[in-house]
Amino acid sequence: MTHILEGKGTWTYVDEKFGNTTWPFEEGIFLTLVYEKDRFYEEIPNFIKIYDIDEAVLKDLLTYQKNMIKAPNKKDFDIDLNYDLHDYFSNILVNKYEKLREEKNTLHIHEDFVYNNWIDYAVEVVLYGRRGGRYFYSNVDKEFESMKGAAL
Repeated sequence: MTHILEGKGTWTYVDEKFGNTTWPFEEGIFLTLVYEKDRFYEEIPNFIKIYDIDEAVLKDLLTYQKNMIKAPNKKDFDIDLNYDLHDYFSNILVNKYEKLREEKNTLHIHEDFVYNNWIDYAVEVVLYGRRGGRYFYSNVDKEFESMKGAAL
């Protein structure tokens, strides 16, 4: 950091586990956070607790965020939540605000293409996909607890 402040460096990031690429600083930090996301999500509640966020909502929010960010070697999986965070955020993305609903639901995440290593993930998701929303899982089916086992 000192070399940057002295005008002798650039805001770039290099880490061999993400390939032989010089990343813009923010993309390198993103890759590191995804690579170390268990640690990040263990530590972040200590910083967020200064805000008055309901503990149950915060727990679901962190679970949702941690699991919705794509990662290598992760295919189909489920996320069990007590709040309908998926619709809440989907609505915000289209400028439609609706109050967060407390409703038990399971998100079934499906991924057709799985990155088998961090280099492929970094190149395809971050380098080529940064403007196309490839960071997040988008093939999501939601099942509310009240609908589980119901005939269609």
